[in-house]
Amino acid sequence: MGTGRDSDSEESKLAIACGEARHTVDQQIEKIHKEDQKAVGIFRVNLLVIGVLGSALSLSVRTDDLATSGFLNAHTAIGAFALLVSSVVAAMAYTSSKFEMGVDPSQVDLAANGNNSQEDFFQTLSDEYSTWISHNKSVHQFNAYAITWAMILAIVGVVLFSGGVLVGVLQIRGMGVSYGLLALELGVSVVLGMMVYYSDDIFDILKPESS
Repeated sequence: MGTGRDSDSEESKLAIACGEARHTVDQQIEKIHKEDQKAVGIFRVNLLVIGVLGSALSLSVRTDDLATSGFLNAHTAIGAFALLVSSVVAAMAYTSSKFEMGVDPSQVDLAANGNNSQEDFFQTLSDEYSTWISHNKSVHQFNAYAITWAMILAIVGVVLFSGGVLVGVLQIRGMGVSYGLLALELGVSVVLGMMVYYSDDIFDILKPESS
């Protein structure tokens, strides 16, 4: 009798553990789906920004009063490259999101056919859930870093590309003020990038204390 109660208790613990693990996996999958949406959103915004800035650049170089070569400067080159890399990183975040969804159909078949006891089934599930949760966690961590860097690079690209257009309009390419503006743009980009990267810490400092 005692052995039966111990077996039932162990089975109950395994069932509870599997239930909690299932909830964790569901939450992980939902997070990964949201991260995929963010990655696609960043990719689309980058394409839109590149299109708008490219159109503005195209209209500017058609103006007879401005020299076309003035718009082909380090600012626009680095800015365009940053936007391109941002788009690639965002695409990588989307395409790399291969997550574990749950139990292998073969295990369900074994349980349905009576080849595995209920306790054996829960034991197998509990072992596999550990692997699934660990894998999904790795995917989530990669996506989080990729999306963060994609956003930072997009901001850097917009700042530098906009500065490049300004340099072309003012016709100051190669002048000292152009290099000073580039240094300013890089400094602003670093500050904005750090604000994005450490946003959690910043919000922890700024948010009011709960009473």
